[in-house]
Amino acid sequence: ALLVTGVGAACLIPAILRHHGYTRNHHDLAWMLLAIPFQTLNEEMVLRALLLTMLGRFITPRLFLSLVVAGFFALLHFVLYRFGPPHARLSVQALATLFFAGFALNELFMATGSIAVPWAIHCGWNLTRFGNDWVQQSSAGGIPQGADFNLIEGNPLVLALALALALAASLAKQRLAVARSC
Repeated sequence: ALLVTGVGAACLIPAILRHHGYTRNHHDLAWMLLAIPFQTLNEEMVLRALLLTMLGRFITPRLFLSLVVAGFFALLHFVLYRFGPPHARLSVQALATLFFAGFALNELFMATGSIAVPWAIHCGWNLTRFGNDWVQQSSAGGIPQGADFNLIEGNPLVLALALALALAASLAKQRLAVARSC
């Protein structure tokens, strides 16, 4: 999952940014290899292993539980970016992508009982998403923090891929549940 997501994102993200006139200026390998795996592991432990498991004791319809935590995942990004240092407004498309990605990660966690697969997907995406400085070719100005979410996660293709991942994860969870009951 880490390899597939990482390779896919490594191809898709630069293509999206180049289409908007940006080129890679700097690549922080230490940040990517040290900070991102721990940041994504932290998010997965808090949102999936802790929150999803804890709320699962009170919310019985698993689909509703997954939707609630996916909404929280998107809301958390909205609040952090809107009221945090970037003070950026995330687009509806970017928030929808975050919601569908969060839903997919929730479904995969509930299907496997482990944060390994959701963490690998999250880490694979963020490894190519963060740690790179992109500058606009015409002005040498960087992408403002928050605007990058609207360019990348707000891209219609990325939104469609997040929706497809959510559907595939939900189907995988159902198939695994059927296989376990047999």
